[in-house]
Amino acid sequence: MNAAMPVINYLRRQRHILLDMHIPDFDAGFLRNFDPAANVELCARAGADSVMVYCNSMTGLANWPTKVGQMHSGLAGRDVVGETVQALHARGIAACAYYSVNFNNWAFENNPSWRIQLAAPSFQFGDYSRAGICCPASGGFRDFARAQVEEIAQAYEFDAFFFDMMFWPGVCVCGNCRDRFRAETGQELPETVDWYSPDWCRFQAARERWLTEQFANLVDGVKTHRAIPVFNNSGLIYSSWCSGTSLQLAQSNDLLGGDAVPGGGLYAFGQLASRLSPTSWQYMHAGAGYVSGAVKVPSLAEQQEHTMVATVLGGQFMAIDGVLPDGKIYPPTYDRLAQVFASMKPYEDLVGGRPVADIGVYYSPAANVDFKENGTPISQIQRDLAAEISRPSDHIAAVWGACAALQRAHLPTGVITRADLDVLDEFAVIVLPNVLRMDKEEVAAFRRFVERGGRLYASGYTSLVDVAGVRHDDFALADVFGCHFEAPQPAVVSYLRPDRADIRAAVAPAALVPHGSVTTGFTPWPSSLTALLVNTDSEAVPLARLTEPYGLGRGVRTEGWASIFTAPPWRDTDRAMIVEHAYGAGRVVYSACDIEATAPNVDTAAAQSLFAEIVRGLLDRPATFEADAHPNVWVAAFHEPEQRRLRVNLLNHQSGGAPLPVPGITLRLAPPEGKTFTGLRRLPGREPIEFTSGADGRLVAELPPLALFEMLSAEYT
Repeated sequence: MNAAMPVINYLRRQRHILLDMHIPDFDAGFLRNFDPAANVELCARAGADSVMVYCNSMTGLANWPTKVGQMHSGLAGRDVVGETVQALHARGIAACAYYSVNFNNWAFENNPSWRIQLAAPSFQFGDYSRAGICCPASGGFRDFARAQVEEIAQAYEFDAFFFDMMFWPGVCVCGNCRDRFRAETGQELPETVDWYSPDWCRFQAARERWLTEQFANLVDGVKTHRAIPVFNNSGLIYSSWCSGTSLQLAQSNDLLGGDAVPGGGLYAFGQLASRLSPTSWQYMHAGAGYVSGAVKVPSLAEQQEHTMVATVLGGQFMAIDGVLPDGKIYPPTYDRLAQVFASMKPYEDLVGGRPVADIGVYYSPAANVDFKENGTPISQIQRDLAAEISRPSDHIAAVWGACAALQRAHLPTGVITRADLDVLDEFAVIVLPNVLRMDKEEVAAFRRFVERGGRLYASGYTSLVDVAGVRHDDFALADVFGCHFEAPQPAVVSYLRPDRADIRAAVAPAALVPHGSVTTGFTPWPSSLTALLVNTDSEAVPLARLTEPYGLGRGVRTEGWASIFTAPPWRDTDRAMIVEHAYGAGRVVYSACDIEATAPNVDTAAAQSLFAEIVRGLLDRPATFEADAHPNVWVAAFHEPEQRRLRVNLLNHQSGGAPLPVPGITLRLAPPEGKTFTGLRRLPGREPIEFTSGADGRLVAELPPLALFEMLSAEYT
């Protein structure tokens, strides 16, 4: 069968709306007033150029006259999917299908053998949840979902297809999982988490593969009938191992998009998506909190800031609005969206180009594990999405922290993955932020990068444990780091004492940099920061040494503490905690503490500033761009060689109300090799901005005060 071509090129659309409607049919009034024509009219009035259409929801009820499953009774047999698609295309608006996959109440209720069976009780996803979840390993459920998807793809001229709720809500131990794992490996499901065990790691790899295969089957079901972009919700790409997210799953998408992106990881998500996504990426924002604009209409400033988060990093924006139970939507919400979309419309054709990044922060979903869970029965592994967002895994906390620190320093940064192992030489510096698990291919690639002259920063457990479940006696990259693993650091706070003049200057006027919880008297100790003890080679140069706290005792009658509220520094040691080492033609800085990481309720500002200065010192050439600006200013650049320009985006990202203008920004920009800058202009109007050029050809410009967003074009010959 020849797949039909799309009516509209979805990948070029920028202003998206999703009408969120996970509404059951318990009440005869539910969705009774759903009006496709009126809804499309409001979306058009808002200026949307694309709308995502709910074909089903987490209730599992179909919004089209399905022959597989059950239609929502409140629709009274009306084909609201068909009506909506037709109305959208009549106005030149793209239509993207929405389909909830594993969260499907109808399938859950009517097919008990398809149900997920969590090893651990879960309030969020268990018996008290409103969501019935089907197992991705179930062959029966796979065939059911495929049949529904093909029915939709064949019947309606959608321009794209989006799959939601494709993740594991916990460790499933249902009969489908047991049978499938046994058939593939000849083994029973392991009962205990152990990241140093090949058996447990084999099971985790299977869970990830089953999700990827499930998505591939659904993609095939769509593309058998329509040659359109297909993607799933990648908002959980920065989530724990439990969800089963993987690089392979992300790479199966025609574009990346997601709505569960936490604030702390938003910049990192955009940087990852803009590099990993082959076409574009999509930031989905629920301004009304999924309820309805009738309950909450965000301020114009708040909505515009979220919109420009996508624009500054080269992405698309989707506004999510909740449909009321009777099927109506709130018109004033769309009047506000008209203002929001109007602010981004002038820039929507100014997209594309290669993201400029001198520094690559390495992210590996395979490293989203917690060694502290080793030995924990799976019956005690409970999944809590809210907790993961506020207290991410060690590796994610280090990735987010590294990105945030380098963003505040306004250094050209991108998030890279194993998909970039063959092009590491494009980067001046690679950051390996506490990469808890690595395989031999990764180790070999980073060793070659340094041998050929690359600069590397690494921290924590990086290269100590193999993805296959083998814990090495020493770092696999120990010869590159110039130091060797000894043991985890038992203290919950370490003080780093600079050992070299430039490092002392970087932390001045402070004399020590705390890593961990200094305030320990009445607060729980954090678990998301890593510190190790290492032995250094003679040729490694210590940059900072360990100063220990007096003690960490608790209780009135104990003597193992020196201050009621804090764990202050006490004893200077000679033990190196940060070392610099030459290897081949390159240079490495290894930190036994993940100084780049963030942690809840812990002040990590000083440690992150030290990290940024170390990375700046590793750069062997001037950064492609730098900016003297407030830390809240985001700066991103894209190279467009066909246009002979570098496009520079600046966002005043202050969060919470209308941002105050940022004055006095100085931009420095290096031209591509062998090129000379001829002009600097504001886009889209192309008003000229004065600049000077140094002997090295670098452009230097004093920019006007930044209100919210600016886009500049630095043109060269």
